[in-house]
Amino acid sequence: MSISAAQVKELRDQTGAGMMECKKALMEHQGDVDKAIDHLRKQGALKAAKRSDRITSEGLVAEAVSEDEKRAALTELDCETDFVARTDQFQGFVRALALHVLKTNPRSMDDLLSGKFHVQPQHTVQEALTELVRKTGENISIKRFVCLAAPSQGEQLSVYVHPGNKIGVLVKVSGQKSKVDKQAIRDIAMHIAAMNPLYLSVDQVPREVEERERNVIRSSADIQGKPEKVVENIIEGRYRKFLAEVCLLNQIFIKDPQGKLSVEKVLKTIDSEMQITEFARFQVGESNS
Repeated sequence: MSISAAQVKELRDQTGAGMMECKKALMEHQGDVDKAIDHLRKQGALKAAKRSDRITSEGLVAEAVSEDEKRAALTELDCETDFVARTDQFQGFVRALALHVLKTNPRSMDDLLSGKFHVQPQHTVQEALTELVRKTGENISIKRFVCLAAPSQGEQLSVYVHPGNKIGVLVKVSGQKSKVDKQAIRDIAMHIAAMNPLYLSVDQVPREVEERERNVIRSSADIQGKPEKVVENIIEGRYRKFLAEVCLLNQIFIKDPQGKLSVEKVLKTIDSEMQITEFARFQVGESNS
């Protein structure tokens, strides 16, 4: 059967596949465009599977916020190269994905991937992702996502994505007596982006992390041979310094002009009842284990 250039162009416009791939698919299915599209999708799925073991160290973070600002979502989409991350296709997908998470609030990655994509309701998110893999020729993966809600009085959300879309933060505060200025909470989100706290507070540090850190300090060469009481004091001092580095509330607030106030103390100056209840920080290329 003869396949016209117009048929090939139509299929290419719909799928973004190569000219020879489109022509071959049309020939195999006697010019039936729908069957040719299915054929190319199947091929794309096979290619995606072959690419799935490639390292995805590039990508973008995107956010979405509801009109009433009571719900917000953050997503990270990873790929192999920054070149692909900067394409319109990739950027459009990660933005749509953030909005999809906001709209559907999936409970798990499986829930997200198996759900119908709101911008392409005829396809699941997994199918749309597989199509993006086929078009770009790279391994692309949804690394993580989060959706938070602040439905009650005294709760507020703030989302901050650093220029370049490589770092994103979503933070939730509660308990304040009155609605706090948005910039004050945004400043907290910006602090989290810059200082990368691992835990919210000291009581969230796992026991095994504390034990490991104390053992490392005890093994330091500069305290060997000192009296046990002195060693214990050094361990306590250095461990407190460690907590001030990894716990958000203990960190020195980056916008404090004197460089002395902790985030916890800054919160009290904003509103004596305000507390940070949750936060999420995504950075492209980091481990989320």
